[in-house]
This record gives sequence, structure tokens and C-alpha cells, in this order.
Amino acid sequence: MSWSDGVTLTALTTSGEIGTPIVRRGAIGVDGGRYDFQIDLMPAAQGDPTTEAVTVRFDQPACEIELGIAMLETDEFDGLDESFEWTAMGLDDAVVGTGVRSAGDAEEIGGVRRFALPLDAPAAQLPVRPVAYGAGTEPTASPNNSDFGLAELVIGPG
Repeated sequence: MSWSDGVTLTALTTSGEIGTPIVRRGAIGVDGGRYDFQIDLMPAAQGDPTTEAVTVRFDQPACEIELGIAMLETDEFDGLDESFEWTAMGLDDAVVGTGVRSAGDAEEIGGVRRFALPLDAPAAQLPVRPVAYGAGTEPTASPNNSDFGLAELVIGPG
């Protein structure tokens, strides 16, 4: 696991309550959920799924962010990849970058897929959460759906 200094982590459970980030299997997940070694999406038979999330807060704004995601699988359900959403926010909480990425968007090397996140301005925080298989196209797949662990974070100062 490779992690930049100068960050703090907070977690949210699927019920939206404050959770605990935990390191297991070489990655950061949310403790107490279905898989405490991952950040998980809980499918819903009807309606919207619920998700866990981890937010990275930077002591100094970051101009460059590369995120390493572990356990993000390709073709996990009917040819659809596991996926995640990221939203970078500046000091004023304005969105300075956002996107949805899927496992197939990055090659897996040593169990980790690395994603460079494009920013319009320096970021003060970065929430990351799973979205349904196929970049959000299959929210009712059950009993499993997108889940992953944060394995690496490399930042460039602001």
C-alpha cells in the first residue's frame, strides 16, 4: 500500500452515518459493512442502491491526484465492470473535478488499477464511492455489485 502524507480519512456507512476507515488486505475500506475490507455498494431490489464512501482530506491543496484502486474487477456481472465515482472539491467546497471510472479504464498491475484524476483547480478533499456495475448502468444486480479498496494515493502539492 502506497499512501501520501498529509491526508486524513473519513468514512460513511451505507446508512449515511460516520463510519471507520480500516486497512485490510492491503487497502482501505469501511469497517462494519458487508465487506469490511472494501468500500461497498449495497444493491436495492427497487429504488436506488446505498453506498459506503471514503473522503480523503488534504492538509495542503493537491494539484495532482493519482488514485490506486484494488479489487476493482472487469466483467464481474454480465460483461459489466465494477465502477466508482470521485468528486474533488476545492477549499470553498466547489467541485474542481469529478468523474466515474470503471475497472476497464485502467490496466491492473500488482492487483491495483491506477487512475490520474483531472482537476480544474487544487483540491482540498476527495470523496470516493462505488457506483453500480457498468459505470452506473446496473443498480439492481444482486446480491453483489461494485466494491473496492483504496490502495494508493499519490498527490502533487497545490
